[in-house]
Amino acid sequence: ATTIDGTATVDIIGDGSGTPATVTAAITLSDGTELSDEIIVQMSPAQSSIELSIIFNDDTSGDDILSGNERATLQTIANEEGATGELVVAFSTTGGTLTNASATTIDGTATVDIIGDGSGLAATVTAEITLSDGTTITDDLTVQMSSDKPEILIVVRNINGASVTQFD
Repeated sequence: ATTIDGTATVDIIGDGSGTPATVTAAITLSDGTELSDEIIVQMSPAQSSIELSIIFNDDTSGDDILSGNERATLQTIANEEGATGELVVAFSTTGGTLTNASATTIDGTATVDIIGDGSGLAATVTAEITLSDGTTITDDLTVQMSSDKPEILIVVRNINGASVTQFD
């Protein structure tokens, strides 16, 4: 680290071990004198966690309501005792449709899409991971479904461009 007004600053990122760590600072002065000092920092034990959120991809209304056939991304941030290695996250929902029932974390994040069902009901979405010791941890959120459903209008036209309503 470089000094600013005689102070050098570094960030210490815990390793989740729950053990003490020795941090040593050393400096060589312009005359060649070497100085050092050390402190002991107690690392906190890492906790396993899971956090589920929803990202409304194309919703420009800002209402956070999932219309029929509208997609949103469910994002889970998970770790096991601070490690963000490959964890399998199982997803379930009481409404809408999940594009996948599970996803593996990449750098601690797993995502799947949910598609609105047009029911107008609230759906509970759950994300769950099973830790290496068999313990499961979960998080859930409520997604409000809209009763709006997509409509399709088909108009058949003849060669002259007039709409045709009767077929022989």
